Amino acid sequence: MYNVTCSLSIRRSTSVTKHKWITHIFFYLFIVIIPSLLFCFFYIQYKSDQETEKIQQEAQRYAGFHAMNIDSFIGETIGRLETMAMMVQLQQGDLAHIGYLLDQTKMKDARFSGFYWTHPKGDILISTNPLPQNINLKDRDYFQEALKTQQTAISHAHLGRVTGRFIVSIATPVVHKDHVLGVLIGSVRLDVMQEFLSRSLDQEDVLVYDRSGQQLIEWGREKREATPILATAATGRVPWEVAIRLPSKDEKWFLHNFILALVISLVFTHILFILVQYDRLRRRLKLEQLQNDAQKMELIGSLAASTAHEIRNPLTGIKGLTTLLSERHKNEQDQFYFSVIQQEIDRINTIVSEFLVLGKPTVQVTKDINISDVLGELVPIMESEAHLFNVELSYTSTPAPLWVRCSKDHLKQVILNIAKNALEAMPNGGTLSIGMNQVKDQCILVITDTGDGIPEDVLKKIFHPFFTSKKHGTGLGLVICKRILEMYNGSITIHSTRGQGTKVEITLPLSSEQNS
Repeated sequence: MYNVTCSLSIRRSTSVTKHKWITHIFFYLFIVIIPSLLFCFFYIQYKSDQETEKIQQEAQRYAGFHAMNIDSFIGETIGRLETMAMMVQLQQGDLAHIGYLLDQTKMKDARFSGFYWTHPKGDILISTNPLPQNINLKDRDYFQEALKTQQTAISHAHLGRVTGRFIVSIATPVVHKDHVLGVLIGSVRLDVMQEFLSRSLDQEDVLVYDRSGQQLIEWGREKREATPILATAATGRVPWEVAIRLPSKDEKWFLHNFILALVISLVFTHILFILVQYDRLRRRLKLEQLQNDAQKMELIGSLAASTAHEIRNPLTGIKGLTTLLSERHKNEQDQFYFSVIQQEIDRINTIVSEFLVLGKPTVQVTKDINISDVLGELVPIMESEAHLFNVELSYTSTPAPLWVRCSKDHLKQVILNIAKNALEAMPNGGTLSIGMNQVKDQCILVITDTGDGIPEDVLKKIFHPFFTSKKHGTGLGLVICKRILEMYNGSITIHSTRGQGTKVEITLPLSSEQNS
């Protein structure tokens, strides 16, 4: 039988431990793991958008820069060609001198693959490159444009008929008195242009397209075919478009940001997890405290029920003897004291019976009572007690009576208990003040002392059952007071500052008689 009991106990303990671990893992999963992963996802998405925007802005800057360089290169080339055209005009048709001038210029400037001096009808008269046959350029659009506008014209990129290279032809007409003497054509090598532009290359890949979308130039540190074009810019001198590719985010970038986001999220989620665990622990301890208090209340009720009879027996004897003494001593002052003793014996008997209110509240017979009358009956008792503590009692009442519906004995019990605590807080003397007033439909009874006050840590536990700071205290007085007041929809509030005394506010609803 013992082994079976132990086995069941072990199984129950194992089951509880397993349940706690499952709950712990559940909270850890939903407070730490999942939020951390979600934070990492959104953080990387946010950083990725930021990085993409930054790269696009940088690519746009590169595109504009290279477009400006191309315009500068083309502009400089046109300027040189137009200068040569002026020099050709000065030769007055001397083909030998013109040919010499073109040859010398070609040797000095590598950007030109060749020069051609053509007749207005398109026949090439002088060429710096050998011609396999007679070639006529009249059918070229740029040639016709130069003749018509008498301005420099630029061709589309094409394979030269003479050199067979990918070139751009620039045609500058030589005009004298609005008459075109001929057209000077310079073929510009795109590979030389590419070499010139690559000097200002950083980390970008540059692609140049003409109007038809044909790729003319591509250069860069790496060939990033898989990388999308991030930015484009149009050139001004020629109908071209410059496109830029930049290196995209690599695995190291993602790993770095993921680790950073994970560390940040884990720090905050673990703090949150600790706070949640602390709150759960605090709630569990509070629940256990309430359960312990309930068990204590049940124990008090059982003890009160079992001892009430034994306490009432001597009270009955005391009451009987007091009655006999009151019959012998007829003095008015003595009769007053005997009546007070009889009332207090009855109240003790009632308190013993009502001690059960902590564990098993009972239905009480209530009636409308005037608080001033109750205080009037209690003042002599409190004055005698105050005299023992060398304390001055100050009592102020309201002009009009304040009626509340409750048990008179219960109210006396509460007031005397609080007054007793106040007197014990002033061992070296002081002032005990009792006053009352009406606030809307509530009666406020205020009891103030000038004692040492209550420490803040003690004040938080003052209504806990069996908690006491007194050497011979039970820790039940204020608990009973609070329970009694709650029975009549009232409340008790204690305000205290260390070294400045304590103020107790008792609130009870006014009765219907008062409100009427």
